[in-house]
Amino acid sequence: MVAHSEVLLSKCAQFRDEGQFIDVRLKVHEDIFPAHRIVLAANSDYFHAMFTDGMKESNQEVIELKDESISPDALKNVIDSIYTGDLRVNEENVLEVLATADHLQVKSVVKLCCDFLLIQCIQLRFDVETYCRVWRIADRHGLRDLQEAAEHEMASKFKDVCESEEFLTHIGTEQLFSLISRDDLAALSETFVFKSVMQWIKHKKEERMAVAARVIGAVRLGLVDIKVLIEELGTEEMQRAPKIAMQLLEVLVHNNSRSHNSSVEKVKPRFMKQVLVAILPQTQMQYFDDETKTWKPLPSMAQLTEATECCCAEYVGNYLYVAAKKANEFVNYRYDTVSNLWETLPPVLSHSDYCNNQIDSLCFLDDYLYAISGGSTCVPFRYSPAKNNWQGGASLDFVKKQFDDPKNKLTNATATVWNSHLYVLHDLKTAEERVGFSFGRMSSTSTGGTAFGAPSSQSAAPTGLFGTPSSARAARGSLFGAVSAQSEVPTQVSLVGTPSSAPAENTYQVWVDKAAILHCFNPETNRWKQLSSTCHPHCDSCLFVINNKLYVVGRSGSFLSTSASVELYDEENNTWSVVEQKHIPLNKLGAVEIEGRVCFMVNKCLVDVGIRIPPGEVYQICLNDWKNLAEINKEAVLCYMPVKTDSLNAE
Repeated sequence: MVAHSEVLLSKCAQFRDEGQFIDVRLKVHEDIFPAHRIVLAANSDYFHAMFTDGMKESNQEVIELKDESISPDALKNVIDSIYTGDLRVNEENVLEVLATADHLQVKSVVKLCCDFLLIQCIQLRFDVETYCRVWRIADRHGLRDLQEAAEHEMASKFKDVCESEEFLTHIGTEQLFSLISRDDLAALSETFVFKSVMQWIKHKKEERMAVAARVIGAVRLGLVDIKVLIEELGTEEMQRAPKIAMQLLEVLVHNNSRSHNSSVEKVKPRFMKQVLVAILPQTQMQYFDDETKTWKPLPSMAQLTEATECCCAEYVGNYLYVAAKKANEFVNYRYDTVSNLWETLPPVLSHSDYCNNQIDSLCFLDDYLYAISGGSTCVPFRYSPAKNNWQGGASLDFVKKQFDDPKNKLTNATATVWNSHLYVLHDLKTAEERVGFSFGRMSSTSTGGTAFGAPSSQSAAPTGLFGTPSSARAARGSLFGAVSAQSEVPTQVSLVGTPSSAPAENTYQVWVDKAAILHCFNPETNRWKQLSSTCHPHCDSCLFVINNKLYVVGRSGSFLSTSASVELYDEENNTWSVVEQKHIPLNKLGAVEIEGRVCFMVNKCLVDVGIRIPPGEVYQICLNDWKNLAEINKEAVLCYMPVKTDSLNAE
């Protein structure tokens, strides 16, 4: 049965459409909007006061709204929403409609606009420029809930965005001060926060030195590395600012005397901390402590008891998504950081191209979590958290017919989101014929083999979605592992022999690593596009974005390779180029240099440890302090996620 209020509202809308009982007309520029005083007054405190407090407009038939924040289109949206209860807004007009609704004090429309911004512009499609716009309008109109929601989201992403050009350019003084004052700011350390603030100041030093003391004062200076503090604030330029000089002096006094008279806020740890977590099934989770540079247990996080193997993970909002294996089935789980509980997601759609294959990479784009696999015949699937279901099919299939050739196969996949598109890099293997010699009796149908081409007594393990049996994951890089284009070592052999003790010439087949292939998915057209191949093959690679540039890092295809290599993608020319490693020595830690940062490739995860290479540095970086980072179970899936600091302190 339709509610009485809905009938009344529907009738009022009908009267307005038919021009009945109209007793007021609102004018903006040259546009006229007929309405009913009683409907406007019932929904707007602004109009209620206008019509009841003896103002001159109370008797006017046409009321002109001259405020600059009100446009004809925005007013039409607001009035339509008053009469229908619905609001039609998009990313282009929502801020204008919000400003109009707030000026006219139409609370129902303000709430609908805030809900739209929270979901569409903050939770699903967050970027720094949009955050700044939302924050400013929320601050201007006193929308505290919206401002808090936007700031909370920015705080959770601080580590990833604080060094971006957008952050350095668009973030204002009050926004930065409010942000770094928060307890839930997700950062590697307080030293990292301080360095980020100094970088923001130096980006526009002439205009920002006037507010430098204010934003520096919001940092928990008592927790900052004293050497870094003296290096940055002990300069002649900084010491000319009396407030900055006093801030440094107070920290020096505190560090020497450990006086309890110091400000509590200056030494108060933040509530949440972004940490690197190692996810393993049926055992205690671990996290990497960047202060002691060791892996430590994380008993406060519930164990994933059902899974037998983890494949990949993605953290979104308050949820950690993990693609895993349970016995012989592939299952997806979700961990709620608030309730500390794991739940099993609905099974992926049954699909002949997808069944019995594990997921290689998870990425969140717009409203969906995309599950990407590495097999040649696999179809990507996407999960909707709102609807709690999976979608997929041939329309998302980007594998070209050329890869149906049995001599070509796609294997490991790594994916990331860049410029609102999904980019996926697949390893490519090609079967090539080799000629060799053998002794003694050979089977004409044997497959598999040793490094010297001799047939193995065991049959080859079945290849999964990654192109590698799960039982062999720990043996990656061994003599029997993937073969690069530079190597002549076979991984799959087909020999034709004769029963003779004399050496005989035989042919066999070997899978050779080729350059990885990049694909791009456009969510608006629901189409995939094949792009260029990398310069070299990569093993256990990771595709990622730094400073709005697309990179891949991984071991080069040769199983003899130890150091990681980096390539940069040029979107304009659709080409890859190798990134020179000037400051990184040859190492077995997976350390690389990218955009002046020192990162480590561990278990297919790129780990930014916060080391920055100064401009003009001519010496190599010492990596000895980080040797423990790679000392983690090779079966573990690594992912950054916020963890309560009291949980870390309690371990």
